[in-house]
Amino acid sequence: MEENGGFQGLWIPREIWLLPMGIVQKNLLAELIALSKNKNGCYASNQYLAEFMQLGVDSIKKYIKNLKDTGYIDVQGGNYSRCITINWQRINGGKSSPMCSEHGG
Repeated sequence: MEENGGFQGLWIPREIWLLPMGIVQKNLLAELIALSKNKNGCYASNQYLAEFMQLGVDSIKKYIKNLKDTGYIDVQGGNYSRCITINWQRINGGKSSPMCSEHGG
């Protein structure tokens, strides 16, 4: 597991599982949340996300654009200085607190 930075698995919370999107987008959103934990957003590159999710960079770009367009994430900056933040109110149906705090995450 050392090659994956200690990766032990990916948990998809109920709130994400029930969102009206495909499984790949749910997995990507869960990974963005995991990478944002205890930070002010996620700074992972499209290349990193593509390798992690075993997808092409163009596919990652498409999924991130869709998550942004549907309001689940906010993206500031671009290319190598991009920061992705999670829109918790959209995910939690209007609640502003992160769902992970409710699940001990």
